[in-house]
Amino acid sequence: MGKKHGRKFKLAALLAACALTVSAMIAGGTLFVGADTEDVGGKFLISGGTAANGDYSYDEDNSLLTILTSTPITIRSVNNKFVNAKIFIKSGVDANITLDTLRIDPTDGAAISMGDSSANVTITIKDGTSNYLNGVNAAGIEKLSKNGRLTITCEHADEENHQCSKSCGILDARCSKGHGAGIGASGCNYGTETGGIYIKGGMITAVGHNGAGIGGSNLADVSDINISGGIISAQGRNGAAGIGSATNGSIGSINISGGIISAYSNAFSNSSGVCYYGAAIGAAYCSSFDSINISGGTIYANTAYDSRGTGAVAVGAGNSCNSDRTGIIRISDGVVYAVGIGSADAIGVSDSTAKPADIVIDGGSVYPKCGDSCTVHSDKIGMSSLPKDSSGRELILLEIDNPGNESITVNGKAYPSNSTYNTDLDNSVEVKKSYVFMPKSGRNSVTVGNTTTEYIYTESGLSNAENMKLDFCATDSSKPLVYGTDYKIDGSTLKILSDKGITVKTLIQLSRAATTFTLRAAFPQTLLLRE
Repeated sequence: MGKKHGRKFKLAALLAACALTVSAMIAGGTLFVGADTEDVGGKFLISGGTAANGDYSYDEDNSLLTILTSTPITIRSVNNKFVNAKIFIKSGVDANITLDTLRIDPTDGAAISMGDSSANVTITIKDGTSNYLNGVNAAGIEKLSKNGRLTITCEHADEENHQCSKSCGILDARCSKGHGAGIGASGCNYGTETGGIYIKGGMITAVGHNGAGIGGSNLADVSDINISGGIISAQGRNGAAGIGSATNGSIGSINISGGIISAYSNAFSNSSGVCYYGAAIGAAYCSSFDSINISGGTIYANTAYDSRGTGAVAVGAGNSCNSDRTGIIRISDGVVYAVGIGSADAIGVSDSTAKPADIVIDGGSVYPKCGDSCTVHSDKIGMSSLPKDSSGRELILLEIDNPGNESITVNGKAYPSNSTYNTDLDNSVEVKKSYVFMPKSGRNSVTVGNTTTEYIYTESGLSNAENMKLDFCATDSSKPLVYGTDYKIDGSTLKILSDKGITVKTLIQLSRAATTFTLRAAFPQTLLLRE
């Protein structure tokens, strides 16, 4: 009997101890469920950090998880279900968060917010996971400062030659109601700021509501957006850009150097039912931009259209409410398919009353498709301004058929061959062509595979220059020649129209070396280009 009573006493003591341990484990809403994983409030499973060490805290009353240190942590939803909760990153904390099937759908506010912090926050999408971050009256992922950085990446973005796929992990970040970007600013207040947004990898869908997919909400000023990798679908709503600003806001710079990107804007309808549009990449309706810089990646940009409005450009500035609001668009590499809608061009500004944008193209395959009802410009080629290179030379488009996907060089510089672009995350289109912009002035050498062709621009357009035995350029390289103003070529005759110096080189090899000479002052002059 004594032994039985002793056993009962020991069992009761063990149960009491276990109860005390469980009480300790769930204090503050945290329950240890494994060697390095904590169940937080029945909402999140967190590994890599602990509440006891002060890495985070949890407010059960408000279902709010606050990240307090830079300790790398991994977060997923309990049972991989959608949770009504939020995550806030304390100001000044360089948080490092990995998403591991994290699905947040709050009744109000941002799913993840770094507030107006100037810290550097990194969000990594874990391989093979699907993550959903919804904002209500706020961005899905909220950043309310131009300072600091928000970096969104996959686990392999820094590996050489890495190309993202679905295996990199999926992130859907959006604002479903009210005012907010998918990733970026929230609300509808003057003085709202965002910027320092860097996307390096992952398969990402970003959708705004009265906000850009990536960038601003209404009235917000955006300093910079930077994309170097990933597969991205960005959609703006109610006049906002897919990537850039929202209505009555502004965007400083958009810098794209890599990734596969599809971007769409959407119409804004006023009280009279008239529709206005933002650009897919750039400025929203009644917004402004400073610069759009594309140096890599494959980009498809398209805008919404409605019979009640005029449409908008795909890259540049949407419909205007003032005229002095545009900057410069630079394309130096990559593949760009820009589709204008309605009466709008593809690249530049949407309204003829707006200040023209400077369009500079130094490389890449660029296809600017004018809207179905726009007036096609023979010289602007689907752009609202005449494109030039960084030397100020006017450009002309050469469309190169390349079904064999052979290498292409133009004047010694490599250009993209045929390519595949995405119209959204899951659908792609193969184009067996390259669209190359070349200087109108002088000769252009184009090599496709092992075949080289020399081109020269004439009154009839681009012509094969095989039989033209002269080359020419501006004597002063800082004063580029302008076709139709300084010279023109009619048939085989070079006509000098101004007193700007033109240096001509003969390409005929006789008993002596090729010679050069300069034509200046006396004009008009004519010079036979053929032998």
